Amino acid sequence: MPSLKRCGGKRPWSEHGRIRSFRLFLETEEARERVLEENETRRALAEREYLVKLREAHAAEREATLQRRSLLHKEMLLQWKIDASKRAVADKSHAKREGWREEKIAEREDARTRRFRETEFLSTMRSRAMSPGRHSDEEIAAEGSLEQTQKPQSPSEMQAFQRTFEQTQRQKRHAEREERRRQEEDKKEKLEQLKGKDPSVAEVLRMQQWRKEQEAKKERIEQARLERELLQEKEKADRLSRDSQREETWERLEKLRREKSLERDIKRNEACISRSRNLPIGTGLPVVLTY
Repeated sequence: MPSLKRCGGKRPWSEHGRIRSFRLFLETEEARERVLEENETRRALAEREYLVKLREAHAAEREATLQRRSLLHKEMLLQWKIDASKRAVADKSHAKREGWREEKIAEREDARTRRFRETEFLSTMRSRAMSPGRHSDEEIAAEGSLEQTQKPQSPSEMQAFQRTFEQTQRQKRHAEREERRRQEEDKKEKLEQLKGKDPSVAEVLRMQQWRKEQEAKKERIEQARLERELLQEKEKADRLSRDSQREETWERLEKLRREKSLERDIKRNEACISRSRNLPIGTGLPVVLTY
């Protein structure tokens, strides 16, 4: 190294250049470190802002989903209530119509039975009026006088006559009862014949069959509705479970991603600082200035 005396008490040009170059290098390194720190800070702020917006978007989406589900649930409950009310009104109207119909059928049956009884009574009265075995009042009076003349006078004859008369009366009453029973049976047979020709019997049977079919159809509809509701509830529970699992997985993986991202940033900063510190002095100078 040349001395100052030989150079007239001044530093040579090469030494001034090295010092200037070293100062420039230090300033450059400081500027680079400052720029890197600003870039890292800016990137961290941008990432933080992105994560905050992402959380807000997820929260808003979750709130909208819950609100939509609640609205759908309320609408479904309201529709169920409306359907139940309509079914109740329809059942009530149907029951009222059935009551009116049964009353009309009963009225027609009563009228038909009344007409049949009147016809039967009139025919019976005509047959009695036209019967040739009818007794006149004179014959009845003659029979009474004959009985009076044949009435015994002694007590033994009186008892025998009483027994014979009672037996005769019993036989007569028995014959009358048999005749009335036979007439009642004839009336019942005629009534059954009239009822067999009655078209309302077929209508009643048809309505009974229709009621059975309607009940079976209602049971099938209720069973299908119950199965559909159970399937919807199951799908809703599965969807909620999948959504919750997806959110939990996202939260868990997001936490791991943040930790790994922070660890990579720390390692990158440490590597950058270590590389910068391990650089030899003067490495950033031009080649023409180093010797």
